[in-house]
Amino acid sequence: MTGSAQPPLTGSTARPLQPGDPRSLGAYQVIGRLGQGGMGTVFLGRAPDGSAVAIKVIRPELAQRAEFRARFAREAESARRVRRFTTAAVLDADPHGQQPYLVTEFVEGPTLSRHVSIRGPLRPADLEQLAVSTTTALTAIHAAGIVHRDLTPGNVLLSPVGPKVIDFGLAREFNADTELSRNVRQAIGTPGYMSPEQILDSPITSAVDIFSWGAVMIFAATGQPPFGTGRMEAILYRIVNESPRLDSLNPELRALVEAAMAKEPAARPTAEELRGALTAGGPVPVHLVGPLADAADVDPPAAEPGSPRRRWGRRGRTDSTPTSAPPITAGTATPVTPATAATPGTPVTPGTPVTPAAAAPAVPVTSESAGFAAGGGTGAARPWPTQAAQMPQTQLSPPPVTSPPPVTSPPPVAARPTAGPAGSPSPAPAVPAEASPSPRPLGPSTYGTPPAGGPSTSTRAAASADEQDGSHGRRRRALLVGAGFAVLLAAAVAVPIVVLGGGKGDQPTAAERTKASTGLAARAALVRHDDPKLAGQLSLAAYAVAPTDPARDALILSFAQSTAAQVDSSGTVYSDLALSADGQTLAATDNAGRLHLWRLTAGQQPTVATRGNDDDQANGVVFADDGRTLATGGASDAGRLWDVTDPSRPIRHGSLGTQATAVHRLALSSAAHLLATAGGDSSVGLWDVTDPNQPRSRFLLVGRGPVTGVALRPDGAVLAIAGVGGSVQLWNVRDPADPSQLGLVTGHTGAVNSVAFSPDGTRLATGGDDQVVQLTDVSDPARPRVPHRLTGHGSAVATVAYTGADQLLSADTTGTVAYWNLDGLAQAPAGTSPPFTRLGDLDGPIQAISTARTGAVAVTTQKGQTFVGTLDPARLRRLACATPSAAPDRDEWNHEVPGIPYTDVCAP
Repeated sequence: MTGSAQPPLTGSTARPLQPGDPRSLGAYQVIGRLGQGGMGTVFLGRAPDGSAVAIKVIRPELAQRAEFRARFAREAESARRVRRFTTAAVLDADPHGQQPYLVTEFVEGPTLSRHVSIRGPLRPADLEQLAVSTTTALTAIHAAGIVHRDLTPGNVLLSPVGPKVIDFGLAREFNADTELSRNVRQAIGTPGYMSPEQILDSPITSAVDIFSWGAVMIFAATGQPPFGTGRMEAILYRIVNESPRLDSLNPELRALVEAAMAKEPAARPTAEELRGALTAGGPVPVHLVGPLADAADVDPPAAEPGSPRRRWGRRGRTDSTPTSAPPITAGTATPVTPATAATPGTPVTPGTPVTPAAAAPAVPVTSESAGFAAGGGTGAARPWPTQAAQMPQTQLSPPPVTSPPPVTSPPPVAARPTAGPAGSPSPAPAVPAEASPSPRPLGPSTYGTPPAGGPSTSTRAAASADEQDGSHGRRRRALLVGAGFAVLLAAAVAVPIVVLGGGKGDQPTAAERTKASTGLAARAALVRHDDPKLAGQLSLAAYAVAPTDPARDALILSFAQSTAAQVDSSGTVYSDLALSADGQTLAATDNAGRLHLWRLTAGQQPTVATRGNDDDQANGVVFADDGRTLATGGASDAGRLWDVTDPSRPIRHGSLGTQATAVHRLALSSAAHLLATAGGDSSVGLWDVTDPNQPRSRFLLVGRGPVTGVALRPDGAVLAIAGVGGSVQLWNVRDPADPSQLGLVTGHTGAVNSVAFSPDGTRLATGGDDQVVQLTDVSDPARPRVPHRLTGHGSAVATVAYTGADQLLSADTTGTVAYWNLDGLAQAPAGTSPPFTRLGDLDGPIQAISTARTGAVAVTTQKGQTFVGTLDPARLRRLACATPSAAPDRDEWNHEVPGIPYTDVCAP
């Protein structure tokens, strides 16, 4: 059985120590270098108990400053009190030694920045896990009285057990020699992820981390910084004056990120409020700034039932007295032009007005993702829109330092019910709690191009009125600007913010859309058996209203089978099949030992690339992650490796050595260059395939009974061996030349026919003759736990395959393919099982299933039927919309989806 789980990226590799590096620090042995930053050098170390640790040694020039040592000692002590929920625990510190250092647990795994740069934006399930983990970490950090101050994609590690936040609670503002350079460096430490108050040198509170959290989530979801790229001053201008781009986020997350990135610190929710909204489905946290008496901007305390709902809006901070101050001047105020701003060495006079042409040039930013084949997706390059808004050509005053305004919240507003047609059943699943009204974007469209000639008449009039009325004075913001790359000079200039009133009171909130989407998906499930066409329309509508998990599942159940393409196999029966990770190539081995390859192109039938030869001796197949290297089992030996860069001309690499019997199942970990081959007897071979032309035998395991399946954890450190005895052996194969048994998974009655690791390696799915799919927690392979047994199959489960972190397919010997949504199951009580959901029925026992990270799925039966389809919801929507009647028209929408404006579900 093959699988498509993509192994996780590895973290930073320790480099050799340099001559001047320490070899030990206190009780810790120093092994190698992990990296270097503004605070100092990070080393890989070994604790007295043998565990790996990360040791940050402070720079000598900082260590010489008594005030730095004092604060470092205080913050290190506070950091040690942070609960270890989703952070790299602070284990030890020596702030008073000759070389001050901080010791944290060593977290294996890449940074979020590295992961996204290599593999692109996170999938929805991984994005949700990231959101929950990082808000949990910030909750713990803030509870200890610490402000992170530098939450960025580089300070989030994607460990095998989930995301972890690192590098918190250090005195970063001491990374400077002078007060001026301190302010500049502090603000520019990680451009694009700082809050406005960090740029404006305003008081720092935990709210800065909330703003950075929103920025990190945008990067994880889109692969792009939230405020684009380009010159430093342009980025800083956008952070202070513009709203981030949110249109690529799903509605639920968008509402939270929008609230988190409010310009006013007091308007942002707390980390605990964000975590609660994410985990409990609670309302979007809303903090109003300023007195509630501003009735033109906030909902009244008590709204009449059924009255139109207004979105939350605000005009920025309001002060009871004018806050003007003498302008900062140094010579004659001259507008800065693009030429002067871009010329290295050109001085920028403090107090000089800055025009957007100089401060925010158009910077093209593109985002590309891998193309899709049978179930993948493509993302077109998208330029960063031009910032062309005009600013008044006047000298501006710096903002006064004021106390944060009081934080208040409006009373909850009753949700508008989402009703179906008369007599329709109510949605069965529970729906999340209704959210409070979500905030409007601050100000006008930030990425559009305003009319030529500067601000509109209404905007200028509003500005004039605000200048005359101190109670509604517009907030003035300072902006750091720079010129040249050699010297970055801080110039505090004020930038006015205009927040337009009004709103779309008749538009549903994100929470209302989520509720409606969930209800539509539930109703689709109720009518799918009797009226599949209506179920399909409801599924498309649910996904168009909000791309929730129930809507995703509804699309899968309505269209996955009907849109699948049958592979022309001429009745050939295949013993095994495998999809490449990108879903563009399908490989299979037939019962005669021949290797077959197909090209998979979106919207087209699979194209035969290679029909095998009699001398292939191929029996069982698995792809490496690169999509070019293929391993096949052998009939008279362990098998061989192939280069299938051109599927029409596969090239043979090296052959594996001998194994007692024919190999029928394989597993491959690209991360460890390790291949496992299972023979028809009780033997399992381990092969080093670092060089595909010269694979090397590392070990041969011999069990007590016939082996029915093998799986390697994505990192290649743990091997699972299934057998006819009903148990699964877990082996430590980190050193393939010296494997050792870790634990034993039990629970099945009868043979275990298939085994698969989850993408993160923490779960093991097994299918057995007892008609049960078993999920085992193997976070600690030496102590596996079986918390969940999934039932519903009417015959022996022949194969299981993960299609994502929270999606599993299983198939039985009668041809039934089941789809399991595992989202939230990890937190569910032991014994909990999601409902058995029949994805489709094929003619004959299922022989093998393979999946790709693009959502592509391939399945073959013992009667020679082979199909290729997709579980990717966006791809399913496009395939479904190829049939005009699949989409609801306006009348059907208004009948089935009351309260939500009509949406063309098939619009591009």
